[in-house]
Amino acid sequence: MASVAGLVVDVAEKIIADDWLQYESHDGSRSYYVIGADAYWEHVGTGPGRCEDYTPCFVGRQPKIGPLAEHAVRSQLAGGRRGEYLRRERKRLERAGVSAATIDRFLSGDIDDLAAIFPEAMPRGEALELVLPFLEAWRVSVGATTLDREEEQEVATAREKLCLREVARKYGKIVDRWEQLDPLPFDDPQLEEASKAYLYGFYRSGVVLSASALEGRLKQAAGDQKERGYSELVEDAAVSLGMNWAWIQQAKAVFRFRNRVVHDGYSPTHDEAGEVLCSARDLLTRTFRS
Repeated sequence: MASVAGLVVDVAEKIIADDWLQYESHDGSRSYYVIGADAYWEHVGTGPGRCEDYTPCFVGRQPKIGPLAEHAVRSQLAGGRRGEYLRRERKRLERAGVSAATIDRFLSGDIDDLAAIFPEAMPRGEALELVLPFLEAWRVSVGATTLDREEEQEVATAREKLCLREVARKYGKIVDRWEQLDPLPFDDPQLEEASKAYLYGFYRSGVVLSASALEGRLKQAAGDQKERGYSELVEDAAVSLGMNWAWIQQAKAVFRFRNRVVHDGYSPTHDEAGEVLCSARDLLTRTFRS
């Protein structure tokens, strides 16, 4: 059985190779896709292949991402959100008709009253889908997060699915932001990393790396190993490069904003991070042309 990660790579490669089809209903209200169109045409008999050349490989339904698995994955990135899951699942129970008093009794230690949490008149299967995530969220909230083997497998699956969700949500924005960046006449690993951080929405990192790329170029232009503050470094590099007052002010503005992010914990907006990146790109382009 293919992993989610392997499935995504395989599907993406086929899409990139234009190896897919879309079928749409006559009224345009519904559609479906065939990924791997070349093999599909062979399979249905319109090509040289035969149906028996292909073996059905159905991926069974895997467990939904529950609070325990989500917490385990997010805690790897310092984003465990212990209390958030319990609040979320409690609201789901209350919307389904479970009284707040019943939930409070359970949370205060009345474990024997667990049966009362199951919504009345709800089919057992639906009730379990509500209650089990709540119990997982409660378990996370009290720190009981040691996993057995089956839960470790659920976490591995959840990690793949959450990664896919992150990429899918960012994909359109990445394409839009990338389109707005002009080609540069030079290579710079730090500026490349800064650009990618901005594209993926990591604005703090984008600002810091943009300033770092500019700092490296200015130190190279200044030509000695003297310790300087940013203001002095900009002025010395400007003399060496023959830059004017406007260039100096633009460079100093990049470092001032960088200091807000690093020292004051400021969280830049999309537009602010984009402005800093574009300023650094412009400043660096002009230094390489000078």
